[in-house]
Amino acid sequence: MPMRTRFVKRYGKSFLALSIGVFTVALFMAFNQGSLTFLLTIIPIVMSLLYSVLKLKKILFVKNAIVGATWGVIPLLTASYYGLTFRSEVLFLTLFFGISFFRSAMIFDIKDIKGDLEEGVTTIPNKYGIDNAKLISVGIDVLLISSWSALVSFGYLNFDFLILTFFHIYVLAYISVIHMDTGELFYSVIVDGECNFLGILVFISGVIGAI
Repeated sequence: MPMRTRFVKRYGKSFLALSIGVFTVALFMAFNQGSLTFLLTIIPIVMSLLYSVLKLKKILFVKNAIVGATWGVIPLLTASYYGLTFRSEVLFLTLFFGISFFRSAMIFDIKDIKGDLEEGVTTIPNKYGIDNAKLISVGIDVLLISSWSALVSFGYLNFDFLILTFFHIYVLAYISVIHMDTGELFYSVIVDGECNFLGILVFISGVIGAI
């Protein structure tokens, strides 16, 4: 992706410095909230080292697992900050988003097949094919739907979680049309925008009193 490469070469050092500064402030805030919040806050750094420095991203499934774990920890971190860490809803959302981003990373690997092969990175799409990668992704979403539906049915989660139905419809829709030649704009707006879509749904539902 030449545009991204040019952007990093031009602004990379400035953004790195800014990120270090902001993250340092975040670490101080987390430390003041307790050891658990602090430990959860440093997970992205640990995962980044594993991903890039130790090159674990080249190992099949490990790349996806690191991405999923890094993003999945956000609900747990947020809840820890407010002292709500071990509520069932929080633990569910941690697993839900961790698995969802595992799947999203797999979908993103479809557009990176050529580059990954050149760099020796083994991914699900370049090892098993695009169709199989999409099939696995759909299977993951079906598993997620089944899991939270069962939890709602048995009373472990409240009915507000039914809003995830629309999230899954959105995800399954873009998986069905994506292919190797799908443009960068589709990934940036539609695939990367899946959580924006969910956020808008939650906001609208809250405004109209549905949740």
